[in-house]
Amino acid sequence: MSSSVEIVRRALASDATKADLFRALEADPFDLGPVAELFPELAQEWQAVGNAMQVPWQFVMLLDLELAAALAPTAVLFPLPTLQIHAVLWWFLFHPGAFNTSAAVRLYSEVLQLIEQDINESRGERRRAWAEQHTAEADRARADGERRRPPGAPVNPFGGDVSICGGSGSLEGEGKIMALERNLSRSVHFLTEGKRLLQWLSLEGGSNQTIVLELFERLLWRRNTINGERSYVVPHPYFLAAGALHLEDVLELFVGADPLGIRGRLGLFYARATFKRAHEVRDAAAAISTQRRLTAWLSFRVFPPPPPA
Repeated sequence: MSSSVEIVRRALASDATKADLFRALEADPFDLGPVAELFPELAQEWQAVGNAMQVPWQFVMLLDLELAAALAPTAVLFPLPTLQIHAVLWWFLFHPGAFNTSAAVRLYSEVLQLIEQDINESRGERRRAWAEQHTAEADRARADGERRRPPGAPVNPFGGDVSICGGSGSLEGEGKIMALERNLSRSVHFLTEGKRLLQWLSLEGGSNQTIVLELFERLLWRRNTINGERSYVVPHPYFLAAGALHLEDVLELFVGADPLGIRGRLGLFYARATFKRAHEVRDAAAAISTQRRLTAWLSFRVFPPPPPA
């Protein structure tokens, strides 16, 4: 099998071979028409954001769907009583380079950080209100002659901060964060290069051959080690990932062995690069928003602020 990988790798060293491959991929287009027919407003927004950032609209759609899924980690679709579908996405744009994908990934990462910040600010207000209420109740109890906190008294349910955004550490570290009850077993990653996801899974797969099944199918993720500080249990893991991949990044998966089962769960698509003139970029940006930066516009769109009192 290793010889087959080397043969393909040598073939792909030719620019002509790569060009032929991407021409073949373009022969199976990812058209806007069917999407616009079902979701006309969203299709228009995805196209405008893509034009404003000079990335394929399909990539914007993918990141938008990832963001929406991140806000509903407990949602389950039951098309049949016996069939459960969770919104678990591991989708990546397959491209030859120079697609400006890092800018789009950064944009949606910033949007997710804003949403996380809003959630934690709201959580902090609830935490303070809960503490003030129960402090008043304790003061009244002491005034009535009670000297200590009664057994079984409630604990502030709004303790700690919610973590939605994925970090740059190891998959093991992500698991420990996901295992915190308030995080709903959730972790979201917008990865500039999807190679990082493959490396994480391969490293963790060295000690856990079922890691891909556990994360993608939302099974119990139990990590037991001799060192108790490195052990954790994620009852219903919800791990999302999106980004971009180069041909060389997935070469081993498609011509070599795939013991972890990544190939069948990794979504890949190709779209033509988008290059616009300056006036086209300005027009697209103006069509989206004239009052807020794109980051704020997207965050308010998916997580609107409460109406004024």
